Amino acid sequence: MRCSNCDARIPHGATSCPSCGVYALDEPPQPPAPPRHTWWPLALLLVVVAGGAAFWLLRAKPPAPAAATPDPVHVVRGRPGGNVAEAEAIRELRHYLTARNNPSECMAVMSHGLRAGSYELTVYDRCRKVSLGNWTVGAKTHEVTMK
Repeated sequence: MRCSNCDARIPHGATSCPSCGVYALDEPPQPPAPPRHTWWPLALLLVVVAGGAAFWLLRAKPPAPAAATPDPVHVVRGRPGGNVAEAEAIRELRHYLTARNNPSECMAVMSHGLRAGSYELTVYDRCRKVSLGNWTVGAKTHEVTMK
């Protein structure tokens, strides 16, 4: 064994160093223990991230909104100040075009007013993005003709 103070050799069974007199059974100070690593915060973080990712991937997708159906044309007879005949002409044209395989929800009808006893109307197909042409509807006869 060697002395911790002067590094001289201490004979077996001696209680002090023969060179410097330091108590021989004193042990040199031990180096500090390495720090202990705790892994639970990292494991908890991984569990939270995995749970969030699973929730995000498996969450229920909201259903797609249903296609809006256009409101039907309501004709109110005897309405003060209203042009009932024009609404009836538009309804008659829509009915005429739907009978010829044009979807009602795709039609946009624009009125140009009453001229020479007929309502002049323009129809546009919003689904196919094409014009269906200019039409006239007789104010009294409700006869539909393409202009």
